[in-house]
Amino acid sequence: MLKKSTVIRFLLLINIYQVTFPAPDESNESSLWCPTALSTIISVGTFFGLKKISENVFGQKPLISNLMALSGAVAAYYLCQTAYTKPVLTFDKQDYSKPNVLDTCLSNPSKALEYSAQTQQKLGLKPDLIRLDKPLDKEQVAKAEQQWPIFLLDECQKDSCILSRNKNPQFRGKYEERVSEALGKKIKESPYARLNYTSFASGNMFQDFVILTKALAKNPRAHIIINLIDTKYAFYELYKDRVNKHRIVQKGDINFDTYNQVEDFQKNMILYLHVAANQFTRTLENMFPEATLTLALHASCASYINYLEDKKYTYPDVLVSADIITAKEDSGADSDYIKLITATLKKNQGCNNLWLDKGLYQTSITAQLISYSLEKSEDAEKLVDKSDNKEICIFRKIENLGNSAS
Repeated sequence: MLKKSTVIRFLLLINIYQVTFPAPDESNESSLWCPTALSTIISVGTFFGLKKISENVFGQKPLISNLMALSGAVAAYYLCQTAYTKPVLTFDKQDYSKPNVLDTCLSNPSKALEYSAQTQQKLGLKPDLIRLDKPLDKEQVAKAEQQWPIFLLDECQKDSCILSRNKNPQFRGKYEERVSEALGKKIKESPYARLNYTSFASGNMFQDFVILTKALAKNPRAHIIINLIDTKYAFYELYKDRVNKHRIVQKGDINFDTYNQVEDFQKNMILYLHVAANQFTRTLENMFPEATLTLALHASCASYINYLEDKKYTYPDVLVSADIITAKEDSGADSDYIKLITATLKKNQGCNNLWLDKGLYQTSITAQLISYSLEKSEDAEKLVDKSDNKEICIFRKIENLGNSAS
């Protein structure tokens, strides 16, 4: 007959093994002592309880009663361990083309943002690039990318903003639909051409990632040059201009050997953006392997226009912006966007452009889609651009998207 001390020693050995060799996907290894000890106590109680029951049923047959009791104890132990295990993000570790990122971004972008927030929280990252105060850890990044490969892509989610997906997901949804359709139309018109998709004030890149995902889902063989513009990219642009002599995001590590006169927080910013930009392109390429995609980051409209002129590149075929600071709010970033629109329309009158605005141009607090053209259309408002000492008339059309949620 098995003694109580023998059973307890056996279960304690399981306990020690579990603590010493935890499951590789366990999210918090340091917390294993408590649940494992609790599981041991429950399993010991199960052993003696089942042993007593089996003795009453089968009589004094030590072999049968001990086997039943021991089997029940082990089962109880592992059931307790399974019940305690914290939920972790379960995404495919190798193939991003499976229905994880693709389906989530197509059907529920808000859920994709939740996954990014959870993964960032595990790494202790701050959501604002400007406040980055520590370098990214390569091993942590690699592990996090296995769980959610676009965890650094983000967008403004403040409840005070009427364009927040948490508050009014229909506004960004409508904007994404319109832009992806416009891009898809351009692709169908010129299936072999390298189209220029440009986004102003693209921030942490998530909005544009969703738009491109939706467009490529219907046009998986497209050829797109992606240009993203935001003041957050200033240090990265400076690094690329000085070291690489171009702004195209490439795979591989950043090399500071030839660019070492820079503050640590600037290095952190450059590394952060480099990883985020590679997540952007790599995940799109994995989801749409037949597409040809190139990504470049720019710090301002003026810098971007100079870049196009210097490299003799074509102006945007699709030019968009969402949730930018307007002249009535702060520094007037919309005036830069309008300058970019005007410069683009001078070179490419067929450019499809769309701006998702908070509605500050009118008294009603509702989101608006704003487009510009050199040709007058019904309900369009005439504007005069006086840049370059020349007066050029452009026309602005505003479409209200409905009321904001209270």
